[in-house]
Amino acid sequence: MPSNRTRWICLGMVTATMLAGCSTASSPSASVAAVSETTRAPASTLAGAIATADPVMAQHAAGVARATAVIHALGGDVSADEPTTVLVADPESNQDGVFVQIGDADHRWEVGWTTQGVLRWVFTVTQPGDAVGLTQAQAAARVSETLARLGLSLGAPDSLIYGSDWSAEWSRKIDGVPALGDGTSLHLAPDGSFGSYRFVESATAPKPASLLAKTQALSKFPSCRNSAAGAAKTETCTAQLVWVRPVVASPDDPLRLCWELKYHWTKGEGFGGSVEYLDAGTGDLVDSMAES
Repeated sequence: MPSNRTRWICLGMVTATMLAGCSTASSPSASVAAVSETTRAPASTLAGAIATADPVMAQHAAGVARATAVIHALGGDVSADEPTTVLVADPESNQDGVFVQIGDADHRWEVGWTTQGVLRWVFTVTQPGDAVGLTQAQAAARVSETLARLGLSLGAPDSLIYGSDWSAEWSRKIDGVPALGDGTSLHLAPDGSFGSYRFVESATAPKPASLLAKTQALSKFPSCRNSAAGAAKTETCTAQLVWVRPVVASPDDPLRLCWELKYHWTKGEGFGGSVEYLDAGTGDLVDSMAES
């Protein structure tokens, strides 16, 4: 989560009286449209009857109540007298929404929704437990249990790997084409306690009326090739269609359909390569990254 909090709108301390009468139902409303072959987002709303005549405070208090319900569902412990702030725009993309922070630097929860009530992220800064680390099967079961607590049913993740924590990923695809950076992720501490949930669904630019053929895309970069078996310099070149946002673009710019050309070589202990993104319609170079 970004560290810049200058955009947070401080509400001070939220009292139990403000939260009286808030709707804290945790079940999602009617399902929303599929955002990928494997991922559906929850459609929870923030509506509630708030005991205040101020509509802004009412919305904020409803958001705090909703965030508290999510935190409690995940086994978190927060109370109404903890420092609470509410943001009305996503601090990453600047998109409108409701984003709630409860707690302080040492014990903090953050929960965010889109303006349509779709859960965008849940994040916590807490101390993990001392339980023995989970096996792969135990981690998979804990992932399913955590999703159920969030009111989600996503099926098995595309990947579940252990690094410094357990990371489950559900990639977003549009008509079978990967949308890089989009999708759903869930992170659990080694003992299985909750770490973070994140859902990203970016806007997309119009699909080109006609697409550049794969052979045409590869012809733009003749150096991207596969070497013959046994060659002194081993080269690997792949090409696939992807939806991608150029590195130089703004975070709220739409994804563009591109040909992704990945080239990698090794020679002895040396290696290198590059990744090129070409506009899928025109073949123009959109982005380029070198590997050293």
